[in-house]
Amino acid sequence: MKNKIIIFCCQEIGYLFIKYINENNLCDIQMVVSYETIYDKLYGYNYNIERYCIKNNILFEKQKNITNSLISKIKKINPNYIFSIYTRTIFTDEILSIPSNGCINIHPSILPKYKGPVPTAWAILNNEKQVGITIHKMVKKIDDGPIMFQKKIKIFKNENGFQLHKRVMNESLKFLKKNLKKILTNKYVLKKQK
Repeated sequence: MKNKIIIFCCQEIGYLFIKYINENNLCDIQMVVSYETIYDKLYGYNYNIERYCIKNNILFEKQKNITNSLISKIKKINPNYIFSIYTRTIFTDEILSIPSNGCINIHPSILPKYKGPVPTAWAILNNEKQVGITIHKMVKKIDDGPIMFQKKIKIFKNENGFQLHKRVMNESLKFLKKNLKKILTNKYVLKKQK
């Protein structure tokens, strides 16, 4: 039996992750929760998460915040996993406790460094030589959960914030695809953030 999952996502990486899972029949996507971000229009991303979900008979909820109605729907689904892919939705304790195998987040930095939004911009502003990707279990405190997988990415000389953001987003999708089977079969060792 395939894992039942719910995906909270935004931006191009969210769209491509849903498409990858759906087209490869890797999990049973029970619901997608998404909303349009400023980056969608600003960077001219050419995709539509809602349209893709409707076309593929995937339940779609257009919400940025957690509501009682959304919590009820998630409880009814009783997912094995909830994935958080480039969304700024803050999960409540109640949401975090629902999936049997937890909530998984992908974050574009080497945690514990640069928690929170836009870590690639902070890395450039602070003249870092590298940034990275962290896949971690979610806990109440934002970007603070135990680490499942990490990868470092070099920052190129003269690379601007948009270029780095786009490149790290593409690398994040590849990294997520590479480790998805391990996540779904619990083949990983959790490491506490230090």
